[in-house]
Amino acid sequence: SGMDKANMKVTDVLRRLSEVAETQALEDPAWSMRTIESAFDGVPNSQLSGILGVDAKTVGNWKTGKAIRDDKVDRVRLVAQCARFLSATFTPTGLSMWFNAPRAGRPDRKTPVMLMDEDLAGAWTALTTFARAGRG
Repeated sequence: SGMDKANMKVTDVLRRLSEVAETQALEDPAWSMRTIESAFDGVPNSQLSGILGVDAKTVGNWKTGKAIRDDKVDRVRLVAQCARFLSATFTPTGLSMWFNAPRAGRPDRKTPVMLMDEDLAGAWTALTTFARAGRG
């Protein structure tokens, strides 16, 4: 009926607005860090440090709200974005493994962490595409 179609349209608009709001929120490094903290709940800082490209002490500082260094903001945002896509299907440990496992279909067998270490800007599209598809 017409009401069902109208409800579906409203639901779709609300879902899209929610996605836009979340994407804009991830522009804020502190919000990104909270997203990471939630998605990787229980994963030790020593494991998160490799994913974020800093030492474990720095991860701990960021979790307590200390400012994220400018040169690490984009990496934090990228990890948060991927975690947001993947956390519905991965446990925190599985998420950690995703970042450290060689990408299927890549002849070089590079892990997301390796890709971020080499070329963060270049890794952005590849990793968000993989994550959005929910693939390993």
